[in-house]
Amino acid sequence: MKRNLVIALAFVLFCLVGWAGATYVNGIRLEKNFSGLVEKYGNLGILSVKLEDYQRGLLTAKTRTVVELKFPGGVPNSPAGEPAELPDKVQIVFEHFLSHGPLSFGSGLALARIETRIVSVSPGQAQFEQALQRFPQLKEPFLVSRVTYSGALESRMDVQAIETQIDTAQLKWGGFTAESVFSPRNKTLAGAFELRAFAAHTPEAELAWDGANGHFDLAEALPLVYVGKNAFKLSACRVSMSNPETGEQNNFELKGLDVRSSSSCDGKLVQMEQAMTFAGLTMDGQTYGPGVLEIELRNLDGEGLSTYQQQILEVFGKSDTTSLDQLALQFLPVYSQLLAKMAEGNPQLNIRRLHFVAPQGEIDGQLLVSFNGGKEVSQDDPAALMQRVEASTELAIHERLVQLIAINSAEGQLKRARETGNLPQLSDAELAGMARQQASAQVEALLAQNLVVRDGDKLKTTASFRQGELVVNGQNMPLF
Repeated sequence: MKRNLVIALAFVLFCLVGWAGATYVNGIRLEKNFSGLVEKYGNLGILSVKLEDYQRGLLTAKTRTVVELKFPGGVPNSPAGEPAELPDKVQIVFEHFLSHGPLSFGSGLALARIETRIVSVSPGQAQFEQALQRFPQLKEPFLVSRVTYSGALESRMDVQAIETQIDTAQLKWGGFTAESVFSPRNKTLAGAFELRAFAAHTPEAELAWDGANGHFDLAEALPLVYVGKNAFKLSACRVSMSNPETGEQNNFELKGLDVRSSSSCDGKLVQMEQAMTFAGLTMDGQTYGPGVLEIELRNLDGEGLSTYQQQILEVFGKSDTTSLDQLALQFLPVYSQLLAKMAEGNPQLNIRRLHFVAPQGEIDGQLLVSFNGGKEVSQDDPAALMQRVEASTELAIHERLVQLIAINSAEGQLKRARETGNLPQLSDAELAGMARQQASAQVEALLAQNLVVRDGDKLKTTASFRQGELVVNGQNMPLF
């Protein structure tokens, strides 16, 4: 019996020592990986992240990351010359509590479990602390991640629902959730998110938004080039406001937006497709929409895109400026190299379908632009580049809609001319009459030049560009 007991105790002790050793090793490994990621991606120009105060114990660790967002070019002063209320940078401090594996608390067999919460915001710490008192749930971790032994990072973000009253406004928000799985071994990233409904009510106005959601399933085909499928849906939003003086009710409704994208790569060329469906917008009793836009990008050089992404990160990592002008100068050679690499292939832009409905009519169109490239293409020879471009387009718009667009444009120009003294002080009605005359003359001029043709109640145009020649509605047109 004693011998069996000794063997059992020795086995338990061996397991405890093994577990403690594995936990200690995992803690070291986790700190190294955590620090390496922050060091690698910690400087993205206007956004920087740094790790501070990493406290590692046997079973757990605690650390903080400081995220700093700088506003490019600084924040301009107010018109009166006084300093703007907005700061030139915002700093948010996140606290992370790490439970080391192999048996991390609440996550089963894993390298680690990480809980993240916001601990400070600067400037605005006083307001942040007031928000914590009003909404105690904000003190809880909003992000929980699990690092598996395969190296995958499984994360869930959960911002709890909020319901409160501020002065006369009643606010209700259903919260936000997001889940993702990133696998460095398989080079995949997948997940979904949901922004739940939001409602606000005051004596003068009401707002109801049904939220938004999306999902993605991507794989890294080349370094920093992810392809796959993703979707985003913006649900309906309704706003109702009453005029306190007249009692008149104004209603606004955005009926929704759906965006779906897919992409693929054969190891060399990237293909992309995107379809956007706009359900409609109603305001002042008139509805704009629905609308559809379908776009294809074909034969994009994958290696060029990968190099571009890496160069962008390098520029951000080495740059210490937030000036938009200086950043543009640093990015200029990167963009130039990207265009040169894209030109080596045969890139193609295809707007397969453009359709939009307005109260005054509809718009329908399509566009195809191709570039017949090659390594011998030189960006220093614009004439040779033009010979390699092929394009074709078709467009049809109801004439009433064209007239309205032209009238609004002309009326705006006439009002600006009146304000600057380049026109007599005519009444708005007189300016509106002049705008209608100008719009009608512009449409007739387009018809006379054969740039558009009249087909019933629509104006149509068909154009093509090949080997440096432009043909519009069957007629050759000079480029210059």
